Parts: sequence; structure tokens; C-alpha cells
Amino acid sequence: MISRRLQFIGSLVFLADLIVVAASWLVAYPIRFNLGLIPLTVQHIPPFSLYAWMTLLALLIWTVVFRTGNLFDAKTIPSVFRKLTRLVRSHILAFT
Repeated sequence: MISRRLQFIGSLVFLADLIVVAASWLVAYPIRFNLGLIPLTVQHIPPFSLYAWMTLLALLIWTVVFRTGNLFDAKTIPSVFRKLTRLVRSHILAFT
């Protein structure tokens, strides 16, 4: 049986990863549209409010990816290779 402490730590890690996803998504807006580092291929820049709402969609997608990839399975402690394999597989799933 998985201890409550291990489940709690797994939940904290999952939440931290979702916070990183949200922060990355929101920081991507000024990098993409305001800094001029990436040439724009669109004529109209979407408002930040729309981009911020799409953060919820990104979080939903990554939640599904994290869960289906068993990245936060507290039942076992996978080896580094197995963890990296799961991570790469999950990212491929997210981008297809």
C-alpha cells in the first residue's frame, strides 16, 4: 500500500509540473510576440487575454499527457532510463 506521504509528495510534484507548464505558456507570449526574436507569420497578434484563457487548455492537455504517460505513478520508483523513456513518450504524445 502506498503511504499517504508518498501520495502527497507525488501530488506536489504533479502540481509543480503543471505550474511550470502554465508559467512557460504565459511567458511564451511576450517572447513570441513582443521581443521580436521570432519572425511573425501572422498579421494579427492575439490579445493576451485570449492567450491566457488558452492556458487552461494547455493545462488540460498536459494533465492528460502526464497521467497517460504514468509520469507520477507512486507505486513504483522507476529507474532514470525508464523515467526518461516515459517522459519522451509523453512529449511525443502531446505533440502529435
